[in-house]
Amino acid sequence: MNELLFLVSRSHPDILSHLSHEFVGDDVHVLIDRRHGERRHATDGAGAASERRGRERRARRATDHELRSIGYSIVTLEPSEGQTFESNLTANPAAVREVTGYLRDRFRFHTPIPSWDVRRDGQGFVLLNGEGRATHRLLFAKEFLDYYGSTGAGRISRLLDEWKLTDHVETAGSEIILISSYGIRIGDW
Repeated sequence: MNELLFLVSRSHPDILSHLSHEFVGDDVHVLIDRRHGERRHATDGAGAASERRGRERRARRATDHELRSIGYSIVTLEPSEGQTFESNLTANPAAVREVTGYLRDRFRFHTPIPSWDVRRDGQGFVLLNGEGRATHRLLFAKEFLDYYGSTGAGRISRLLDEWKLTDHVETAGSEIILISSYGIRIGDW
């Protein structure tokens, strides 16, 4: 699983503090944006390096826009060549993709942020509202994701609808919601 970086605007120390407390884990990092203007000036370059720098500038513009508009930007960190992130700290990837898609579809006005919970051995998700505040926390047990991922990840959305996950999320408020093969539970285990 790729790591995530929350880049927070210097003008929003409240968001920095909130996210720093919310995401304490190895696969999510929270940093304050300390950049000052362009570091490199355009030169007459050619080839792949020039094309790569163009993509990076476009990505930077999107990040800068998010920093100005909502106060933070989420950047996916991909492993560099030869580097691998901890693969034993993840569940079945097909199941995680299905759950992520389900959360995006059912909670359209929220951004699901994944983070592996080492202590509880499961895939955690924090749902952020449009202001970047955590409104709901969910934890999908590794055994749930591995079982349904290997027996048909497509069944996960249907099962979560049958279990009325969206209703549980609204009822739970800020309490954590635990999803395992045994069902849904509100509160810590």
